Amino acid sequence: MQFTSRLVLTLLSIVILIGGMGFLLKPDNNHIEQIIINDTRPLQVHLIRIVGYSIGNDIQGHFQLSVNGPANLTHVTIHINQTLAHNTTHHQFTWAFHTDNYPLGWTNISVQGYDVYDTVYEWSILKRFVSSDVNTPYWIAALLFGIIFTIIIVAAKAQQLRHKRNLDHYYSQHTQMQVPSMMKSF
Repeated sequence: MQFTSRLVLTLLSIVILIGGMGFLLKPDNNHIEQIIINDTRPLQVHLIRIVGYSIGNDIQGHFQLSVNGPANLTHVTIHINQTLAHNTTHHQFTWAFHTDNYPLGWTNISVQGYDVYDTVYEWSILKRFVSSDVNTPYWIAALLFGIIFTIIIVAAKAQQLRHKRNLDHYYSQHTQMQVPSMMKSF
């Protein structure tokens, strides 16, 4: 029984280690590494993943650009590969897009913000739009790790219950005290 418990713990450790390495390969949902080409302060732009994935500079899916700037920022334009993609005067300055709507490959996303004095603030980033087929191995790996982890946990719990049942049976058989017949009369 000790061999089985050690084997289960070893397999569980391996799965946790491999799962941890998988998380290292896939960054957190809302933080995307960026190659910033041009960043004129005080314009701040956040590229946020809504649905999809990003690994390094490769992105695929539905994303949102959120633009913050000086209090007197009045107008924002967003360009994808030097083509106007969005033009807004709304003070939220956000724009959602899907990478499938643009050609695959390296893509320059640039933002220009204008204040009341016509000062132009610029920001741009270079990302590579990739096919949705690229993220398939990560979903398969995550699913397999989940299945293996569940099987190991269920097997360990079943082993623990069998062991407890065997101990209970053993103690119930061997701890019943035989009362001598002469003591029964008291």
